[in-house]
Amino acid sequence: VGTGEHGLVRIGIGDWSDGIVPKTGPLAALAVEKGESVPNTQMAIAILPRIAELIRSRDAALAAEIESRVEGYRVAMASAWTGEFFHRAYFGDGNPVHADQIDLEAQVWGLIGNTFSEPGQRQALIERIAEQLDEPSPMGATMIPGGGVWPAISGLLSWGYASTDPERAWAHLGRNTMAAHARAFPEVWYGIWSGPDGVSS
Repeated sequence: VGTGEHGLVRIGIGDWSDGIVPKTGPLAALAVEKGESVPNTQMAIAILPRIAELIRSRDAALAAEIESRVEGYRVAMASAWTGEFFHRAYFGDGNPVHADQIDLEAQVWGLIGNTFSEPGQRQALIERIAEQLDEPSPMGATMIPGGGVWPAISGLLSWGYASTDPERAWAHLGRNTMAAHARAFPEVWYGIWSGPDGVSS
């Protein structure tokens, strides 16, 4: 899908969150044309090197091309760091989205892919996630402070924690289970036997 002016993977009609473009309102057309996705860029950094390694013996040139693109994505990710966390996206107007509020969608693949340009950023991000999204919730980290829990994202946070904080990762994994939801909200049936994409925290 290419990259935008900041070197991040383009959003197109949607990225990890299929509703991201409709939420832009009047910027929707511009977001489709020029928008850039922080989570998809982070996911590329985390996953593409694994793909390159798998195909190297069959197609060394393609593996090298993949690795060169990943290096470009790593450099571009520096523009998404706010000083405490990654902002969510660009919608084509040059303004970073959620630069003033942490959004878990834009953090988990950053932890998994280690998309940090400076020492100390990883630990700063973990502390911010823990303080604002994880510890206040009885059932896994919330998407935004005080928001709902989306297990497709909060489950990945356990993986993100794991490489540097295995104890926190294990504790968070347990709090992402339906058993944890049942203990926290025994009168709410959904989230215990089955449930929707996201649940209230």
